[in-house]
Amino acid sequence: MNAPLLIAAATLFSIGTMHTVLAEWRGDRRLVRRIVQSTLFDTGDAQDVLARQVVRLAWHLTSLAWCGIAAVLATFAFAEQTWVVVATSRILSAVFFFHAALSLMLARGRHPSWYLFLIVSALAFLGTVSGG
Repeated sequence: MNAPLLIAAATLFSIGTMHTVLAEWRGDRRLVRRIVQSTLFDTGDAQDVLARQVVRLAWHLTSLAWCGIAAVLATFAFAEQTWVVVATSRILSAVFFFHAALSLMLARGRHPSWYLFLIVSALAFLGTVSGG
């Protein structure tokens, strides 16, 4: 078992789950609901109705994608360290490093996602060094 990859998977699954749950069901701070019910969208305009649905869909598909990537990392945690596993884990490490960097820069460190993505990135890379 490759502990760093398994911890990266658990962390990323938690991020994906929190991303969806907190955005829809966290009291008066329901971010997705606030966005789609804002004055940005005209309720009488069919294109705005579609745009509202696309915003919600994209939000939750992002969460689902992170959970899917977590499943890949968890699978890799129990797989032989072939070049494909190592290369894919390092690519995912780079992807989540950029997630962290962009989140840190754009939110100026005020949103906790940057350090969670940095943890996923570091663990995904560490899981490829000497078999984790």
